[in-house]
Amino acid sequence: MTILRKTLGEKYVMKKLLAFLTAAAMLSAVLADSAAAAASIKRVSKPQIQVLLDGKKMSFADAKPFSDSSKRVLVPIRFVSEALGAKVDWNSAKSTVNISMNKKEVTLVLGQSSAKVNGVTMKFDTQAVSSHSRIFVPLRFVSEALGQTVNWDSQGSWVWIGKQEVPKIEDVSELKDLGEYKKYFSGDYGRSLISYGKDSKFKSIRIISAAQLPVKILDHTIYDIWTVSDGDNIGLQIRYKGPDLDMFFISSKFEPKQRSGYIKKISEGFKIATYELKHPGDGLFHGDNNWRTLSLKSIDYFCFRSYIGEDSVHLLFNPFK
Repeated sequence: MTILRKTLGEKYVMKKLLAFLTAAAMLSAVLADSAAAAASIKRVSKPQIQVLLDGKKMSFADAKPFSDSSKRVLVPIRFVSEALGAKVDWNSAKSTVNISMNKKEVTLVLGQSSAKVNGVTMKFDTQAVSSHSRIFVPLRFVSEALGQTVNWDSQGSWVWIGKQEVPKIEDVSELKDLGEYKKYFSGDYGRSLISYGKDSKFKSIRIISAAQLPVKILDHTIYDIWTVSDGDNIGLQIRYKGPDLDMFFISSKFEPKQRSGYIKKISEGFKIATYELKHPGDGLFHGDNNWRTLSLKSIDYFCFRSYIGEDSVHLLFNPFK
C-alpha cells in the first residue's frame, strides 16, 4: 500500500510537473511572440493635443487646441483669459486681439504673422485665426510673451506651460472606503491586491480618470494610456516613468487579471509598457476557459501596485468603456 501510494504520488507529481512545464513553454513562446509583435503594433487613434498648466491637464469644453500647417499649436482665446488669468479684449472692427497680464501687453491681428509685445513688433511663423466662430491664438508665442515657460512634449503631443511638476495621486483623488468596492477583488489575485504584509488589508481606495493624468503614484509616474492593435488583437500601452509596471484588469464580472508589460525605454527616462488584452495565461494558470472572449469594455478599472509605502488601492477608471 505504501509503495503504491508512493508510486501514484510520484506519477501525480510528475503529471502536474509535466503540465506546468508544458504550460510554461507555451507561455514563454507567447511572451516571445509578444515581444516581437510589440515593435509592429500601431496606435488605434492619433494622440490628441493636450495642454498642461503647472502639471495639470486643462479641459477645453467647446473648442479644442489644434496644430496648424506650421505645426504650431493654437488654442481658443478663452483659454488665455481663463487659465492664464490674462485680460483679453477682442476688437471685431479691426480684427485685433489685445492680451494683457502682469504689465505685459500683446496685440495680434487675425491673419498676420506678427504681433506687438509692449509696443515692439515681433514676427512669428504662424498667425491668429478664426475657426468655427472661435478666435484661436498661437499658444507658445502668447504664453512666452506673457512670461510663461513653454515646453513641447512630442511623445505625447503635450504642451507644458509653467511648472512640469506632476501631482501626486493624493492631491487629485478622494480617499474612499474600500468596502463598497470589495466585489471587484475576488479570488487569489483580488485578495492579494487589497492586502499588504502578512495579515493586513487596505481599508481605502483612490480612483482617478484618464483626464487627471499625469499623476504620480509612489515610485511610478503615469502619463498616458491608449489602445493599440496588431491588426487582429487589441492591446494597451502606457507611457510612464519608474520601475517595471504590472497592471491588473478589474471588473465585477470576473476575478482580477494580471498583465506584465513588455517594456521599451524611449528617451528622457520615459518608458512605454505594452499589455495584451487577451492572454492564454488566464486559461493555463487560472482555469478561465473564456479568456479568448475578454473585451476591453468588460473591464471597469485598471489597477496599479507599487507594493511599497501604499496607503490604499489605486485604480484608473477604464476610459475605453
